[in-house]
This record gives sequence, structure tokens and C-alpha cells, in this order.
Amino acid sequence: MYVNDILADKGDLVVTIHPDVTLQHATRQLARFGFGVLVASEDGRSIAGIISERDIVHRVAKLGPAALTIPVRSVMTRDVHTCTADDTIEHVMSLMTEHGFRHVPVVEPGDGPTRLCGMISITDVVRRRVNELERSARVLEEYLSAR
Repeated sequence: MYVNDILADKGDLVVTIHPDVTLQHATRQLARFGFGVLVASEDGRSIAGIISERDIVHRVAKLGPAALTIPVRSVMTRDVHTCTADDTIEHVMSLMTEHGFRHVPVVEPGDGPTRLCGMISITDVVRRRVNELERSARVLEEYLSAR
């Protein structure tokens, strides 16, 4: 099973946000779209960083309400791990587990600048794996009951 299979089902919508907007604006976008992360991007296609609900909560806990006035750029994670549509779900699962990520941006491979083309969440991966295991169990049950 590949990342492309998940994107085919869920679509390739990724919400980006400019790194210079405030955390308050970011929280509004997170709530509006019901996402757990936003990709920070200067142009809507490249990745400058990623900001999660957890990043914002930790900053607000540290600075109080004043944190909502600071720019996304000062809180976002800049070293973003990505995957491609051709990567296996197992690869993405190991990346998420190893680094503690809940979301991984999907990029188009190539020699040029990184181009964002989707987002995979831990929920997407687990849902796909569970469906795959259930399907395998059904096939096995059918095989055994036919004997």
C-alpha cells in the first residue's frame, strides 16, 4: 500500500499559511478547516515549515495570550520531514513513529524546489492499515469456511 492510495481516497487538500501571519490567524485557520497542522509557505507550494496545534498550545502556555500576536515563523518547525506519493505506508508509519509526528507533508520528487502535493496524518495511515487487515481477515475466513 502506498501514500498515493491514501491521497486517492482523501484528496490532496493542504492548507498553507504564510510564515509572517500571527498565531491567532493560524488558530482560526486550524479551526476553520478542522486540521491539526498547517504548512507554512511563502508561495503555497513550497514548504518553509509546519505548525501544529500542539506548537501553539505550548507557546500560549509559556507566554499567555500575548503568544497569539507572534508570527508563525517564530514557532513553526523548520526541519520538516516529508514523503512522496510513491512511498509505502510502512515507510510513513516508521517515519511518524521514529520522530513522533502526527502529520507528514507529501511532496513531488524532483531536482527542483520541493512542491507540496498532499498531507498524510496518523489517522489516515491507521485507518488504511486497519481496513487492509480487516480485508485480509475476511479473505482468510472465506477461504477457511470454504474448506
